[in-house]
Amino acid sequence: MTTIHDIHPHLRHPKRIMRRGMDAYMALCPFHDDTTRSLIVGPMGSGYVCFGCGQKGPLRELAEHFGIINRQHEYYNRELVIPHSVKSGTHGGEEARYLYRDEGGNPLFWIVRFTPKCFMAQRADGQWGIEGVRRVMYNLPALIRRKDETVIVVEGEKDVIRLHKQKILATTTPFGARAAINKCDINVLHGRVVVCIPDNDAAGYAYARQLHVALAGKADKVVTLGLYERGMGDRYKGRDVSDWLEEHTGEELKQLIKEATDGS
Repeated sequence: MTTIHDIHPHLRHPKRIMRRGMDAYMALCPFHDDTTRSLIVGPMGSGYVCFGCGQKGPLRELAEHFGIINRQHEYYNRELVIPHSVKSGTHGGEEARYLYRDEGGNPLFWIVRFTPKCFMAQRADGQWGIEGVRRVMYNLPALIRRKDETVIVVEGEKDVIRLHKQKILATTTPFGARAAINKCDINVLHGRVVVCIPDNDAAGYAYARQLHVALAGKADKVVTLGLYERGMGDRYKGRDVSDWLEEHTGEELKQLIKEATDGS
């Protein structure tokens, strides 16, 4: 990944660069005759935008402009600019991005996670926000490919990836418990056995109830598997399946899933 440290030595008049927050800088724009530090670069790993000439894009483009690297990635695999509304100094920058694809594997949008923890959606064309974009379930091509398997629904992409490492088929909806399930196309779950593993908090169990309602009469079976006993106190509040797997094995989880679906 191209970082601010790769770009810094190539900006015009390095002595006139001003730090802006934790990992962002204000500098003279290389794309026009700038005298007022119109260019914002960073936070780290994100991108740049000039409020003088309007030029913006990923750090990779700046690196290409300065001849540091050559073009080699497809557009939708690049690091794209973080919008100005995500203020450096409040957010340390992008932590991870999760790509949502359609049935054919074509990119639709990303859910982008920032530090401190917050999430934003970015379309495949680089625009922020997914109003009017079809919302699908995460890991959709795999859900279609493995159509005869039980599907585990969790609250976040991080948990889906963790379960994938345990060879467990999992998915989530965009923004998890933060958004209504009925805004998402969940037809891929129809006629299937579905197990919801909620985070151990009120929002998590509300998400599970939403899923039961949305799939009533449509899924073959829907069960909720709580990994932590409710009312255990603050020690386990908010914990998720990834936390649980820090203390248990994937085989233990598979056995719990089997018992939940066989006994319901």
